[in-house]
Amino acid sequence: MFKKKNLQISVCIPVYNSEKYLLRCLESVKNQDFSGTEIILVNDCSKGTDENGNDFFQIVKKFRKSCKIPVKIVTHSQNKGLLEARRSAVFEASSKYITFLDSDDFFPEGSLKNLFDAAEESGADIVQGKVEIIPENVFSDEEKKRLQKIDKIRNKICFSPLKDEEIIFSFMGVKKNGIENHSGFVTGKLFTREICAKAFSYLPIIFCTMGEDFVLYTMFTYFAKKYKGIPCVVYNYSCDTGVTSKKTIDTLEKWEKVCSAASAFTVLFNLIKNEPEIKMPFECVESIKVQCRRILRNNISQMHTSVPEKLIPEARNMLCDYWGSDFVAEIEKDYYSCASVTENSSDAE
Repeated sequence: MFKKKNLQISVCIPVYNSEKYLLRCLESVKNQDFSGTEIILVNDCSKGTDENGNDFFQIVKKFRKSCKIPVKIVTHSQNKGLLEARRSAVFEASSKYITFLDSDDFFPEGSLKNLFDAAEESGADIVQGKVEIIPENVFSDEEKKRLQKIDKIRNKICFSPLKDEEIIFSFMGVKKNGIENHSGFVTGKLFTREICAKAFSYLPIIFCTMGEDFVLYTMFTYFAKKYKGIPCVVYNYSCDTGVTSKKTIDTLEKWEKVCSAASAFTVLFNLIKNEPEIKMPFECVESIKVQCRRILRNNISQMHTSVPEKLIPEARNMLCDYWGSDFVAEIEKDYYSCASVTENSSDAE
């Protein structure tokens, strides 16, 4: 068994109804050519099973028998959302570094070694590698274009070393001193446990399953001193298997997970306004405002394209509860205006 002093990377894996993919995820950690790893599994009140009817605990028990890697389990008695599952994992971790792995995704070979070597060599608080998009089904040409767009967004990496404010400027897309942009997903990256713990110490407990990467990575980049991008593929992203990536949202419970993105921005704006120790650069505050409006616009679009018509009145009420009625009305006005322009343009053609 590993002693804590030998641990280098804690792989933090939240699990919520993704048991179908869990063993693949765990096996990808076991198959890494890297020693000094521990796995932190957070069962976020998951009720799923794999194709053989095995639940979370049965899958993990079987995996443990075939694996020498230390596995810790944290169990939530109620579903708290992805942000809180990651918090639980971070404060259970014992290693110098932390990497986040969603349970429906998996690592390619060599991921942890490539990330670790880059972190040790550069002294970076954040190391980002490339992501390979793994489609779960055969897609149409339209879907392939969508995957290409996802690939472009997820693989936005800055290969020039970044320091201090340059890191958050790069993430926020602030045009300053020719700094390249990089993506704000927390997967596909390695972090020092120190900045993870510090970020969570400022974040209050919130239920959030969308927008959680944005709020969390905003805090990571705020506290980070060094960033390093590497050209190696370190993460396999399974497209359209997650809780919030489904095309049809046929229950209000599912819709609430979409609306919860508002919680992430509420937390950020409260920290910026009320926490004296958080001195967010003006350019970044403006960027957060732009992102906030974009996410709500996406929520409105998703409501009209993915929610059954009979649920839309209740879905809109829930959207207003989370975002505020005035803000929803303001963004709706812009949304319908743009939709009308697009429709008129199509008619003219």
